[in-house]
Amino acid sequence: MTKLFYTLLCVFSVSTMFAQTDIKGTVKDNSGVPVTGANVLIEGSSSGATTDFDGNYSFTTSVSGAQKIIVSFLGYETLNKTVTLSGGAMTLDFVMVEGGNTLDEVVLTASSTFRSQKETPNSISSLKAQELTRLNANSQADIVASIPGIVADGGGGEAATNIFVRGLPSGGQNDFSPIQYDGLTLAGYGLSSTAGDVYAKVDQGVKGVEFVRGGSSILYGAGSTAGVMNYISKTGDTNDENIINFEVATKGRVKGEFYSGGKVGGEDSNTYYAVSGFVRKDDGPLDFGLPTKGYQFRGNLKKKFENGSFTFYTQFIDDKAQFLLGLPLDGDSRERITGNDGETVYQLNSSHVRNISFLTPAGEYKSPIGDGVHTKGFYAMGVFDYDLGNDWKINSKVKVSDYVNNFGLYVAASGTVNTPANLSDYLDAYGYAGATNINASYVGGTALAANDRVIDNLNIDRNRPITDLTGEFSITKKLEGDKVEHNITLGTYLTSSQGEDNNWQYRTLSAFNDAPELVNLSFTDVNGNDVILAENGLTARIGRTAATFLTQDRTAFYLTDEMVLDRCVLMLVSV
Repeated sequence: MTKLFYTLLCVFSVSTMFAQTDIKGTVKDNSGVPVTGANVLIEGSSSGATTDFDGNYSFTTSVSGAQKIIVSFLGYETLNKTVTLSGGAMTLDFVMVEGGNTLDEVVLTASSTFRSQKETPNSISSLKAQELTRLNANSQADIVASIPGIVADGGGGEAATNIFVRGLPSGGQNDFSPIQYDGLTLAGYGLSSTAGDVYAKVDQGVKGVEFVRGGSSILYGAGSTAGVMNYISKTGDTNDENIINFEVATKGRVKGEFYSGGKVGGEDSNTYYAVSGFVRKDDGPLDFGLPTKGYQFRGNLKKKFENGSFTFYTQFIDDKAQFLLGLPLDGDSRERITGNDGETVYQLNSSHVRNISFLTPAGEYKSPIGDGVHTKGFYAMGVFDYDLGNDWKINSKVKVSDYVNNFGLYVAASGTVNTPANLSDYLDAYGYAGATNINASYVGGTALAANDRVIDNLNIDRNRPITDLTGEFSITKKLEGDKVEHNITLGTYLTSSQGEDNNWQYRTLSAFNDAPELVNLSFTDVNGNDVILAENGLTARIGRTAATFLTQDRTAFYLTDEMVLDRCVLMLVSV
């Protein structure tokens, strides 16, 4: 496998003689305001660029003769202009008008050449940076909820979003619709049930996201039988761009975001950079004493050659997001319930659980549930594109990642007593009717009243470290006929992943209050035996329930023919 990945990184050196045309210009709207992020491309080729913060773009192409330049951006009418390319320099400025068809938006994920959504043979939806900023999304559910045919809901907070694609297999989270960044999944997709959205967060460095729906999405993401979600990163351009956002809000929310991109070196440099990230802290929508906090930094460095480019991407993350389950409602009215203290109970997560520890045969266990969904790690990826001339192109990607994800899951109302019960009813449920000398107190000393209600809870801590090495290589040849254009691609995909799946469980007893305290409970049964049912809030030290080492190695080869006709685009696939 090492030799195979080494092959993916080989640099192809080809000497060809043909005219090069340098194209540059600006894109503005009809009010003279620069349009940032507009796509400018030569139809049917891989030549093009994206406008920077000031609406400027530039690229070099080896395509010659009469060519159609297409300019598109979501919410604007798509422009096209036919020009003759014969070498030298050319300046083309464009003015866009609002009100265009969103299906004219150019997509990158599901096509071997630049094509619009209505021209590609796949069902694709896309959101650009401005829309992601407007959404101010905290989870994948916030992002994909507006996509037709998709049902998405938060699994309990920012992480573990459940994505369901109409008419296709769905297993919750994103089991059948993997999440990618710049064309590859971040960590061993399919190795465990860990949701892919825990490994990265959307920040100011994301140019857009594309969702390819349907069975054909398997071509663009391993295991994507229902769809694939591909986040596309910004890369630096000729003009510097710097963005700093600082947010202060209620619920203790403080967040700083940044993006910086531009050219490295002097005026003649062909090297560009982009860096982005965030630092944040907040108490969450429901404050129970455990904050969400963390940071992420992403970046890339792109080197453009005469006929191609190499881009290095990387990311570091250390982020803790609280996960909310157990939102108690009245079974008949669906209204919220009042707790023992007379206050409304909004949720049953408890900050007191973070102090839980106990001895097991494997050593002392201390619950990390105070960190919630905690992801720490990195990925590094290289992407190489090259135009060999004579309508031959190659693309190679190699990525390595190393993450540790701890998923602290507090499952309220899970156990023998799953609804609020007073102490007498609680003991009856456990078979201790007639118990005497009942001593029920909060961990810390204060006694519970006789009619105070309590409830059982289950705590699950999942520790899942994972390392992954993935590569993909493809070569494409364009063949032009009288009535049809063929784009034939031969490629291979390889991945090797190793991980662990460690699960710990224990049960606790808590009072029925908002953000409740844990409860100690002891008594004398009808046989005169002294019984301790809950000590320091613990009712059952279940211990380690899983300790599994996981590996997977995959190799796939594929051959596709993207056929472009006058009125449609067809795709033939062999895998």
